[in-house]
Amino acid sequence: TPVLMLVNERIIRPRFGTTETVETPADEIASTHPVITAGLGKEGSVIGRFLRANGQKATFLDMDPDNVELLRKMGLKVFYGDASRPDLLIAAGAQTARILVIAVDNPDKTVEIADTAKKHFPHLTIIARTHGWNDSHELIDMGIDQVFRDTLDSSLRMASEVLVAMGYRKYQTTQSVRTFRRHDEQYLRELTTVRHD
Repeated sequence: TPVLMLVNERIIRPRFGTTETVETPADEIASTHPVITAGLGKEGSVIGRFLRANGQKATFLDMDPDNVELLRKMGLKVFYGDASRPDLLIAAGAQTARILVIAVDNPDKTVEIADTAKKHFPHLTIIARTHGWNDSHELIDMGIDQVFRDTLDSSLRMASEVLVAMGYRKYQTTQSVRTFRRHDEQYLRELTTVRHD
């Protein structure tokens, strides 16, 4: 009955069922594009939609099978698999691609994917989302210059709106944001070189 199925699903299985996850095999990728995007969570999906809206085709990889299925239903061509595996990157066309966008939700996985790409596909330009200072430092140490901390832009946009609401002129606020960002990025790179001292 539906009631027993609901009880089993909501109460019994979560308490007594197995916690093992079934490993789903990686998808086979039939076509390749100049851009590979790893991770289609909250930021990767925006990147994907923006590229698509501007006529840029990309190969999208994600490790969450539910997310892959949902995004496929939305019309994006997404493949399931771990982008830190060289064989999956080869299948995604990393030998001929120009850019690898790393937008996964796990900082350790970001570093792992970047490390694999640098070792096996040194020609790729890597653009990576980071979560904070530590993974930013690691990627910069690898020689990856295009790192984007996931909260910096939204935080600065919000802070600029606070200044505008307090009566600052929009132009003045925009200049303040640019100056702050430039100093923050410089500070990040300076700290990378001395963080182990």
